[in-house]
Amino acid sequence: ATSELRRTKRKERESLEELKEVMEQEHMAEQAVEEEEKVEVEYYYEDNDTSRSLVVGMANKADLVQIKRFVGSLRFHGFGGAIILGIGADADADIFEYFKQQAVTVQIIEMELCTFEFAQEGQLCNSPYPHVKPEWSYFPLARDWIADCESCDGPVLFTTVHNVFFQRNPFGSGMPMIKSLQLFQEHWDVKYGKQSPSSYLLQSCKGIDQRLNAEGHLTSEIAIGHWDEMNEYLSTVYYQMKVWMLKDECHFKHADFDTGQAIVNFMRLADRLPYHTRFKAHRKSIVNIVGYEGQLAYEAHLHFWRFKGLSEEEAKQIPYEGAEGNSWLESDYKLTDSDGYFIDIFFNRSAIVHEYNKFGQPYLTWLDNSIGKIYSNFVFDPLNPYNVDLTTGGNVSLAELSGVNQTISDESTSKNSTIDDLLVETAKKMNDGTDGSDSQDPPKKQSPQGIKSAYAQKFVDEYQLSQKLAQTQDITGVKESVTGKSTVQKKAESLFKIGESNTGDKGEKAIDRKDLENNVSDKK
Repeated sequence: ATSELRRTKRKERESLEELKEVMEQEHMAEQAVEEEEKVEVEYYYEDNDTSRSLVVGMANKADLVQIKRFVGSLRFHGFGGAIILGIGADADADIFEYFKQQAVTVQIIEMELCTFEFAQEGQLCNSPYPHVKPEWSYFPLARDWIADCESCDGPVLFTTVHNVFFQRNPFGSGMPMIKSLQLFQEHWDVKYGKQSPSSYLLQSCKGIDQRLNAEGHLTSEIAIGHWDEMNEYLSTVYYQMKVWMLKDECHFKHADFDTGQAIVNFMRLADRLPYHTRFKAHRKSIVNIVGYEGQLAYEAHLHFWRFKGLSEEEAKQIPYEGAEGNSWLESDYKLTDSDGYFIDIFFNRSAIVHEYNKFGQPYLTWLDNSIGKIYSNFVFDPLNPYNVDLTTGGNVSLAELSGVNQTISDESTSKNSTIDDLLVETAKKMNDGTDGSDSQDPPKKQSPQGIKSAYAQKFVDEYQLSQKLAQTQDITGVKESVTGKSTVQKKAESLFKIGESNTGDKGEKAIDRKDLENNVSDKK
């Protein structure tokens, strides 16, 4: 009886211990869920004060046009913090003058002979890091520049310049607060082939087949975090780079175009990135990486028109299918809004657009003739660093400035008119001498395109005029194109006898894509 009682008590203790273990596991699971829920809570900036923020980038691969898209869009949307850009000493004088105009801190990247073991004879590296290949030295260089900015204790953006522009202030009002280091994933369907630098390095150096990774690959060209987090991230990646530089197969062969992506993704898989690093899914954050979609769309566009008989150069000059009004891409793609801005999966306008150049010349032509023109012409005002509308005290509206697909309603009429229509009407009034001016001088002829440029460059002066025109009850006239046709387009129209189609009451003349396709097919 005594032994039976002991066995019973022992079983009870074991059962209690098992129950205790289960309860501890459940408690840990509950804590994990609570912690995860805390992470998912988003807090947003309430103002546009970015005086302690920093954007640091590498501009040595960018030309003046790309730099203006980057810096101009950032300053236009009200970023008043520090901008530090690295560039070679041999850059054009126009670039340095533009940097001075936009209050950009320039860091000259000097060159010296590479010192790592497998360097080729005469190969140059970025100073003072000749022991690291040039494509990787951006990480320690940016770390040093960030450390030198004593006032930059707010959020920091580390990025490239040649393939990035901004549609909103990344740290402005309404944007999510930066609480931890953020890295960003590309499209989940990206499969790097054997010729990809990142794939080659991972396979040859670490034996990792990145194509088997079900998650989106992290980009190494953009990261966001606070000063201390960014410093830790850049330093950690730099340390791993020095380790990889000890092996020829980890850096040299076919790796000249890898900018550190292989290392960043290896560190993710090996859990070596800084603690509390957050990985942002594709198109679910302020950064929108559109390279995958852009490459597919551009290749399909070129293939279609080559099949129809055009050369590749001629195909580049033709807009994407579905390009109407202010939109440059078919809305069914769900990549842009009605004004042509890139959007995330929640249909919100993305703040940072990465790899936009992958959409090719059709998009770049549209960009430089619309919002890109505004960015390029914008000049930073130190007395108005957040680009506040001086007439209203609010933020300047890009749509009001560029005239892209903004409708103006009138209470007494159901007609809608875009800013471009108003500009055309203004040009007509000036040409007719009916602009209401008290001057006795003969009225000067001025084209709609000239009016639009002046309107863009002198927003404050023209703002009152646009408000007055917005209240006009009867706005009529023919909507004219403010952008000229390229030589290739004219050649295509002449070659294939492209007809003109009436698009409605405004009598707009446009290229009918179906007529073009039919004419090309008939000619073939």
